[in-house]
Amino acid sequence: MGDAQQKAEYASVFRREAEELIADLEEAFMELEQRPADADLVDRVFRAMHTLKGSGAMFGYEELSGFTHEVETIFDLVRQDQLAVTPE
Repeated sequence: MGDAQQKAEYASVFRREAEELIADLEEAFMELEQRPADADLVDRVFRAMHTLKGSGAMFGYEELSGFTHEVETIFDLVRQDQLAVTPE
């Protein structure tokens, strides 16, 4: 397998995994609207963001990694009870 083919394969795997994580995030965000104080949901969002950030950085998607880092940081504040989940 050539280098370009291997990179394309890795990018395909990343996209599939990212799509699954984003679908899970969407579901978790919708559930958070109903249960904003649910620590398990907050942790679920944090873990998904953390995985997207790390995978994005590993594959060279710096903008994705930077964005998810910002959201992950916000959810870390929620996890530490320094910020509340609100619809805004």
